[in-house]
Amino acid sequence: EYYEAYYDDIFNYDNGSTEFTIRKSTSLNGIQNGHQMTHLQDLINGYSVYESWVQAEMDEKPMLFDNMDMTDEMVYSQGFYPTNVHNFSMIRDYYKPFIQAVDNYLIHWETTSDITPPDSISYLMAYNMDNPDQVYLTWSPEFDTNFKSTEIQLDLDSISINSPIIDFNDYSSLQYMRLNNQTIIGVNNSEPWFFRIRAKDYFDNAGPWSVTVSNILPGHSPPDTILMFNESTIIESIIDEDIDGNDYSVDTVNGLPGISPSLALFGNTWKSVQIDSFLPDSTTILQLFSRVDSLSEIQAIGFSDGEKTLRYSIAGTEMLDIEEWIPVYQGSGQTRIWNSYNIPIGDDWVAWFDSLSAINEIQFINDNDDTSRASGSIHFSMILDISPDLPISPSVYIDYSLGDIRIENNQEMVSASFTSTVIDSDSYNFTFHWEFGDGNSSNEIHPSHEYVVQDDHDYTVILTVEDETGQQGWGTAMIQVDPGESSFPLTLNFVGDIMMGRRFEEDDGIISTLGVNALYEPTYEILGLAADVTIANLEILLSDQGYPHPTKSIVFRCAPANVGGLIYAGIDVVSLANNHIMDYMEPAMIQTQNLLSEVDIHHSGAGMNSYEAYLPAMISRKGQTIAFLSVSDRTGQYNNYQPYLNAGENKPGFAYMTPYYLKQQIQSVRDISDL
Repeated sequence: EYYEAYYDDIFNYDNGSTEFTIRKSTSLNGIQNGHQMTHLQDLINGYSVYESWVQAEMDEKPMLFDNMDMTDEMVYSQGFYPTNVHNFSMIRDYYKPFIQAVDNYLIHWETTSDITPPDSISYLMAYNMDNPDQVYLTWSPEFDTNFKSTEIQLDLDSISINSPIIDFNDYSSLQYMRLNNQTIIGVNNSEPWFFRIRAKDYFDNAGPWSVTVSNILPGHSPPDTILMFNESTIIESIIDEDIDGNDYSVDTVNGLPGISPSLALFGNTWKSVQIDSFLPDSTTILQLFSRVDSLSEIQAIGFSDGEKTLRYSIAGTEMLDIEEWIPVYQGSGQTRIWNSYNIPIGDDWVAWFDSLSAINEIQFINDNDDTSRASGSIHFSMILDISPDLPISPSVYIDYSLGDIRIENNQEMVSASFTSTVIDSDSYNFTFHWEFGDGNSSNEIHPSHEYVVQDDHDYTVILTVEDETGQQGWGTAMIQVDPGESSFPLTLNFVGDIMMGRRFEEDDGIISTLGVNALYEPTYEILGLAADVTIANLEILLSDQGYPHPTKSIVFRCAPANVGGLIYAGIDVVSLANNHIMDYMEPAMIQTQNLLSEVDIHHSGAGMNSYEAYLPAMISRKGQTIAFLSVSDRTGQYNNYQPYLNAGENKPGFAYMTPYYLKQQIQSVRDISDL
């Protein structure tokens, strides 16, 4: 089906049973954001009208009129802009042969059968969602003129010709040809499900099935259940803390979707449940599901070995003592919906108590000692050990060969050809970044590089590989080039906070009147030009996106274009681990990171989770590879700025500075960097 849009008249879309009047428009903007297309999709089932889109953008003034020296006054209605609807009929008449040709094409398209099936859909991936009855699929869509629906076939254990198929009748979004993801609901994701996908057109031509994938990836196994509530679960009181001992229930109605029941706490109460003892290791990650219905002073979970207890606050109004609580998630989840919290119980236990011990008790806390205000309420659902299903980092290996030394422009040169090998059982797509040791880099898989024989030392080459889950791996190699004269010493400039916003951007500020480079002109000679690597703390977001942190009293950002000042100043590396990286929340942080990467300014210290935040920034100069680690302890917790600013296992923020985690950071790069 199709419709024709004329600027000078009202027109309709007829789907065979209903006629929809579509608003008039003076411009068309294509499939993605077309004014009229968007309006039409609002009127009917959103994705059922989208293709084929034939858009003819006519010149405001045809070239023929120019060739005949016809002025605007001669051609167009007096006083009206050329694209005004009063002038459209004349322009349409001029283009009528072309319009008729398009019309003939559409008629032919309507009446002639399509015998060509859509192409195969590629890059299908399956991921378990936090909700235990959901699996998230992604793929690269295929485009077909007569596209009707994406079909997804799924089954347990293996897929056969008789396995169930879901299409747009099950999920209306599957009729949107450009769709590249779908959440499948109603599948127990603790079991291995298998999926494949194809496209189908309106002539019942079906494309070939994609490769089959599973939600349980190679090298993974389903999470282990640590605790699931039921009506026979024994709930005990914690002595001296459980004031309202009866203000709890095992709720069989308000549970996590797909899982029932849950534990509800609605008074000033501390409860505990004895569990089968398990011994975590340093990589153990537990996943908690909770729903905060309304706030108390402290809403938290604790883990105990019978003597020692580690407690995590996830919500509550009280500013807690960080010597007694881990508040990384406090205030980060939305109220009245289920949230998941990933807890690195193994690492945290060692950091707090120096050694691991078996955990046999879980505590659930809804503390509200202030009797002048009503207690809030919270629901807890199951607790999983998701360690068996965590992403696996790629293992990276480098091989290389050197050519013969040759002379070019009075310089001794030698060519190096590199090959990379990546082993990663749960990923298929990777990005590559090579640092060749002499300040040059490449993003190719198997690059070549020309070395100038000019140093009396080897070159450390490092390859960083990132998979589609965000996990990174590194490979290194030492390149021995015949020695030349030394370029040492290697010099580094370290500077403090960089600020390019606030009064600098006001109408009479330096940036507005003189440009952003003016901030750096006084230090230009001694900063960027005076060292091999210049490092700074970027104290402000480069962003026009996001929204202010909900509780911080001081937030700021600056125009993305101000990144040009960093380039001019010669800044090579910035730390993002500071108390302003979350001033405009995740969108602004991501935009800042992307801008820095686009202009080849390395950055570290922040991310969408603690793994990303603790990653190093790697840079090479004069044969040496340098790993820059960025951390901060300015979490905002001391001002009760919830959500706090440090990253968690599944929470964005900066890399939190503690002796334990700083030691881990250093150990992670010790073998792959020179400095």
